[in-house]
Amino acid sequence: RSFLASSQGVADHLPFVAAVGNHDVYGQGRDWFGEIFSYPSHGPPGLQRTVYSLTVGPLRLVVLDTEVDSSARAGQMHWLEQELADASEPWTVVVFHRAPYSSNPQRGPDGVAAAFTSTLERLAVDLVLTAHDHAYMRTHPMQSGQPAAAGTVYVTGGAAGSKFYPGQRQAFTDVLFTEPRPIYSVITVTEEQLRLEAWTVDGHLVDTWEVHKSGESR
Repeated sequence: RSFLASSQGVADHLPFVAAVGNHDVYGQGRDWFGEIFSYPSHGPPGLQRTVYSLTVGPLRLVVLDTEVDSSARAGQMHWLEQELADASEPWTVVVFHRAPYSSNPQRGPDGVAAAFTSTLERLAVDLVLTAHDHAYMRTHPMQSGQPAAAGTVYVTGGAAGSKFYPGQRQAFTDVLFTEPRPIYSVITVTEEQLRLEAWTVDGHLVDTWEVHKSGESR
């Protein structure tokens, strides 16, 4: 109720595309998620309305669910292969909660990287948007689990509120921002360009990244 109240004026006239997070599945949370958000029901069996895809202009937007066991994660990758087999949009962006490339040195392994990254990178997904770590981080383009000249870029969006986690650079890290300041990202998509800007709420530009259909990242 608090979330719905605070988002009035935005979510009532702009599309709100939500992914299930770890706090959403406590108790009856998964049932409530399905009642609050009426999303497409073409996802894998048992994950309808939490795994789905949308087409927005030149973008195929896919939402996955990390808050399930390894079998259900594997099922999502099988579904994703089928979902993207006939994709005609020039860009593919995938959204899910737990970052497979993590900046938080205190976070233990949770199997998401092993379950998702090889398929995402083989399918040439352009951008993956994640959360969970409460610090902003953008990877280098990743291919077969390693930084590459071209590949899938992963962005952890940071914290929108007042809860922040430590961050540590790894071999996959391109940009890391760990200051205790709320942050948001703006993504623009055209037929030829995908561009991301990350800003603190007080107007500081943290990151700018863009990729063109030629595969060139900047």
